[in-house]
Amino acid sequence: MSIALEAAWPGGVPEQEAMLAGRLSKELRDVVAERLRVVDGWTRENEEDRPSAAEAAAALGLSKQRFYAVAAEWRTSNSIASMGARASEKRTRPPRLGADVLSVASTLIREALREDPSSSVASIERRLIAAGVPSMSYATVRRLLFDAKRNAPSGPFGAELVLDSVGLDAVSDGQRMRLYVVLDRGTGCVLGAAEATNRTGIWGYVHAADDARTNMDRMDLAGLSAATEEPRVLLHPQRDDDAGGRVLESRLASAGMSCTM
Repeated sequence: MSIALEAAWPGGVPEQEAMLAGRLSKELRDVVAERLRVVDGWTRENEEDRPSAAEAAAALGLSKQRFYAVAAEWRTSNSIASMGARASEKRTRPPRLGADVLSVASTLIREALREDPSSSVASIERRLIAAGVPSMSYATVRRLLFDAKRNAPSGPFGAELVLDSVGLDAVSDGQRMRLYVVLDRGTGCVLGAAEATNRTGIWGYVHAADDARTNMDRMDLAGLSAATEEPRVLLHPQRDDDAGGRVLESRLASAGMSCTM
């Protein structure tokens, strides 16, 4: 499993993916690892160099339609959950948690988010364990974290910008399209967006930032609580564009803006 993970994330396996993989039974690890190897390789290779979808699907024992669905979800989520790991935590599950335990966990998660709004599921799990909270599944911690983020009060406008992207169900000149966005994290406002192909990489964020700058000139910001310092930037580079992410991180640092990938 570790070989498949390292091949999919040559720049370093995300902590939450490693933890999710560690929760799988041996049988499921083997299944997920083989799917990851085939699907990741198939999505990376040029069409003329890769096997047909039917051949790749047959190698995994999947229908062609199911293979396309797995490949599409992998492109979008970049998580082994798309390979079937979502429902494959070890069968020995902790007992049902009481409302008091969930309340304590939610309070600790809100405290963690106040300290670090970008806290990961893995870091939250460690915090709960250190606080003596009874064991709970990865899925439960993730749900509580998402709930806390969704219900968190808005922060000042311009304090933190998020550069993110998502795959689109559209193709142009044989290339899958992608939507690049600049978000204000405090208010949830989409400041700018740009459509480009997957191969555009980090330049997609540059186009989205140009759109944001144009939009900002026309926005009515009256009544918003605005940040007084330079914004922090949370950058989500594409899985295969770590080098571009580092270039943009360096450029932002030169402009006096902190950037986290």
